[in-house]
Amino acid sequence: MDSESSLKWKIFNIIDDTDHESKPDRFFDFFIIILVLVNVALIFLESYKSIYEEFREIATFIEIITVLVFTIEYILRIWTCTCFKDYRDPVKGRLKYACTIYMIIDLIAILPFYVALFFPFHPRVVQFCRLCRIFRIFKLLRYYSTVDVIFSVLVKKKGNNSGFRK
Repeated sequence: MDSESSLKWKIFNIIDDTDHESKPDRFFDFFIIILVLVNVALIFLESYKSIYEEFREIATFIEIITVLVFTIEYILRIWTCTCFKDYRDPVKGRLKYACTIYMIIDLIAILPFYVALFFPFHPRVVQFCRLCRIFRIFKLLRYYSTVDVIFSVLVKKKGNNSGFRK
């Protein structure tokens, strides 16, 4: 069994969805939320062809980077899930964890990018990939409590100080 001081446990504590106490954990959550929102903005921007054409190269670069980050996050979640009591078995636990709703959403959020790499010119694949990219929005569900906490703090701070100053 892994020691709680191991690299695996440290990563688990950062990406785990149940604990939002540490600064690295909050930073990670905030970073992923921002990436999801940027991706959603890109999806909407893509529907405005004239505007999108001007920013196509930047949008493609951003998508590649964010999909890479989401892929690394997915792999790290699969690797560290054995830190959860219910998923301790190295094979069955990971398979069971991979079948949870959040992990299925995460997979569907990144899968279109990789499918499009292998079948780039087939029109049905392109349509499927564009449709599935919207699943990136659902990644926010995992971070709902974090978003709620951030929003609550901002509203409370504004109410107390009539602004966001410290």
